[in-house]
Amino acid sequence: MLATVTSKGQVTVPKDIRERFNIAPGTKLDFKPNDDGTFSVRPLTRSALSIAGVLKRTKQPAVSVEQMNKAVADMVADRFRRSGKK
Repeated sequence: MLATVTSKGQVTVPKDIRERFNIAPGTKLDFKPNDDGTFSVRPLTRSALSIAGVLKRTKQPAVSVEQMNKAVADMVADRFRRSGKK
């Protein structure tokens, strides 16, 4: 498939390729130069599950999804109250 580089160095990734490799707006593309003068491109797509456990929470108890949802809802409600909106 062909794509054209714009004067700003931008390239539109063909729709078939975006769909096949789940390339969505904001997806980072990794360009790797090869010794033979060509290059490879790969999308750096990750699911949230692929980074689970990366951040360590030392000396803090585990929190359930329900507790997280309640904390977020409470925070949003508090901000809404403080904004004076009705």
